[in-house]
Amino acid sequence: MKISKVLVMLVALLAVSAQASVVFEDFANTDGWNAGVGAGALSGSITSDGDIVSMNYEHGTAVGFDYIDFYTDVPSVSDWSSFDKIEIKGINVPVDAGIFVQLKVYAGNWSEVTFVQNGTDTDYSLLLDYDAGNPSLYNWGPMDWSNVQVVKIHTNGDISDFVTSGTVTIDDIILTGTVPEPATMCLLGLGGFLIRRKK
Repeated sequence: MKISKVLVMLVALLAVSAQASVVFEDFANTDGWNAGVGAGALSGSITSDGDIVSMNYEHGTAVGFDYIDFYTDVPSVSDWSSFDKIEIKGINVPVDAGIFVQLKVYAGNWSEVTFVQNGTDTDYSLLLDYDAGNPSLYNWGPMDWSNVQVVKIHTNGDISDFVTSGTVTIDDIILTGTVPEPATMCLLGLGGFLIRRKK
């Protein structure tokens, strides 16, 4: 077997991809984040201890409007076209809080995923492609992931008929994508060179 064929086969075997992550928000502070209180909700505030963010909510009883949005409309990374998912690391939603929580992203339309309440630090992901098999994931329409405009953590008190208050805490928000490793890129370049040379 010719050397060029051996090298091309080696390229194919070693052509792997790696998960690359970008920290979207580490919550060292709350700059750029706001708390928007919908009709029926009582109050909302957002604070950080330099590492963990606390989203403090107090919901009323107005079904359909009782929500609080903790949001940033100046995303630190607005082009998500090269990413596969956004992941919230270490979110803690109180058990029996009488609320549900959503991660919502606006990029021409809204995309959202709903969290369960379990009272422990958990990681939740929003895939950047609609998944019909995932009932907790919903796109309102076509998404333009190259132009993300708003990111929200949404607490909703619609599932309770009483005033409820508490705190949702989050560690980090991370964007993750699959990209070729640098070594792989070099090998792919070598393989392409050998193929062209053979022709």
